[in-house]
Amino acid sequence: MDSPTNRDESVTVVNETDAQLLAVEFETMPFTVRRVFVVSSHGNSVKRGNHVAGCNQMLILLSGSVSIDLTRVGKDVSNIHLQEVGSSVLIQPGDFVTYELLDANSQVLVLADQTYAESFANRERKNK
Repeated sequence: MDSPTNRDESVTVVNETDAQLLAVEFETMPFTVRRVFVVSSHGNSVKRGNHVAGCNQMLILLSGSVSIDLTRVGKDVSNIHLQEVGSSVLIQPGDFVTYELLDANSQVLVLADQTYAESFANRERKNK
């Protein structure tokens, strides 16, 4: 999981004339998924994250666009801009991540390999 940005093989987007389908195949994910959540903006842009990740996560763009600042341990800050539905970023434990949902209709799906309580406890340990 060295490259943070890609169109992960676990995510498939199918565009039909009347609908768009986004499928996530858990068997090909680079980690076992234990938690799923969606982050949506309620109007203007909104910033989220701004913390050290406590677990492996995959952030997948569902709609709109998102700008992500990701600092991987021992590396420079990467600024990643996702605009294509289904594009994704892998976030590893210890990465510092901040992201901004840029549009009123922006949504991201986040898949994580730990429960919220486990991830929060790991994040708190890394901050000390």
